[in-house]
Amino acid sequence: MTTKPPQRLPHATRLKHTSTGLRRDKDARPCRAPCRSLALLLGGGLMALLVLGACTGSPPEIMRNRSGLIVFVDRENEEVVEQLSVYVHAEDEDGEEDIDELYVIHDEAQLSWNLDRATWQERERDEIRWIGHAGLAPADGVIPRGTYRLVVVDRAGMRDEHTLEVVARDEIVTWEDHPQLVRQNDLVVPAGGRGPYRLRFLSSRGNVVGEISLPTEGASAEEIREAISENDQTYLMEYRARDEAWVIVGPYPFGLFE
Repeated sequence: MTTKPPQRLPHATRLKHTSTGLRRDKDARPCRAPCRSLALLLGGGLMALLVLGACTGSPPEIMRNRSGLIVFVDRENEEVVEQLSVYVHAEDEDGEEDIDELYVIHDEAQLSWNLDRATWQERERDEIRWIGHAGLAPADGVIPRGTYRLVVVDRAGMRDEHTLEVVARDEIVTWEDHPQLVRQNDLVVPAGGRGPYRLRFLSSRGNVVGEISLPTEGASAEEIREAISENDQTYLMEYRARDEAWVIVGPYPFGLFE
């Protein structure tokens, strides 16, 4: 579910310890409900019970989450950037419109993102609605390893929580050493990695228009060319099982398949 990182990313907030718990840096966008923010950042316990006891209605429930580390090798800017892709499928007996916010929180690193209807991305697959974002990254471009809390909050302040473990090594690939696509006669072949590989095709507006498996021996350039348009961009995706992370390299121009 990951695509090329969007141009405008949600703001990452650093959290600071105080005598009463955690607070946001001064430049962070304040939460609309202070009591809700405290309940989230304190990690539950008594505050969560107080919030639940004061509200009516049904709490949201995270049914599944598809989240993980993305290492994006940007061929246009010649750099390697780490990102989190976080998507959850959440349900609420009060209706989907009652789900109000999604928090992604790394307590140890004092880092968080707050996504709402204005900033989260919605995807639908097999008639299941997913909310989240494919390009969460702190300013330094390095994703802290460890445990993240994924917290869904409804309009009444009730919540549900899952965890995400980022277990990858500190440096998976570099600009000098990363998988790539090469042309060999009539074939387009992956090189510099181990696979499994996939090719994902994006339109000029950034929408996914297709995706195929790519064998290690390569695929016909002509067949790929006939399946996409000249304005589409191609990304090579390789899953690194050891690191539980995707390496995405691109974009590659249409000319590679001509």
